[in-house]
Amino acid sequence: EIDSIPIANFTTSANPSSGCAPSVIDFTNTSTGNNITSYSWSVSPSSGWRFTNSTSSSSKSPQITFSSANSYTVSLSVTNGCGTGNKSQTVVISSKPTIDLDSIANHCGSYSFSPTATFNSNSNTITAYSWNLTGGSPSSSTSQSPGSVTYSSAGSYTITASATNACGTGSSSRSFTVNPLPNAQTSGNQTICVGTSVN
Repeated sequence: EIDSIPIANFTTSANPSSGCAPSVIDFTNTSTGNNITSYSWSVSPSSGWRFTNSTSSSSKSPQITFSSANSYTVSLSVTNGCGTGNKSQTVVISSKPTIDLDSIANHCGSYSFSPTATFNSNSNTITAYSWNLTGGSPSSSTSQSPGSVTYSSAGSYTITASATNACGTGSSSRSFTVNPLPNAQTSGNQTICVGTSVN
């Protein structure tokens, strides 16, 4: 019998090879070759995933759970007496958007400003934006940047920015206070004699 280097190959339960974190994907080994002695699976980067369902890096067809959004390279090496065949495939794991809403300073008197935020799609296109601007004018927005918002009355307020993709909706909130302007108090006219001190 004449052997040759095995041809490494596999399929995934995700089609295409993608999903939302956490995502459980089964890898089915479809490698061909005679007298295969070992299988070796690896994933890069080395964090954000683990073998599950009692499988390991040496299993013929492992299961991998991806817990974090990232682009992973899954590689299989198949060995027999003639050598080793290799196959790699990219698996893209997404998650709902994450948002970094910039801090908002407290203010005295009527307050107009433009809230800003950084939106991270986490490998999945953002399809909708939402701003809750309760107490302000306008009180809401569906734009990525809501523009100028005015708070005319004293009080405590919370702004929430949200974004949605195929994996769900993420949000971030910031609170701030609009303080009233101090009232200047004056007394009536008063006659003061030269040399008199005034407290």
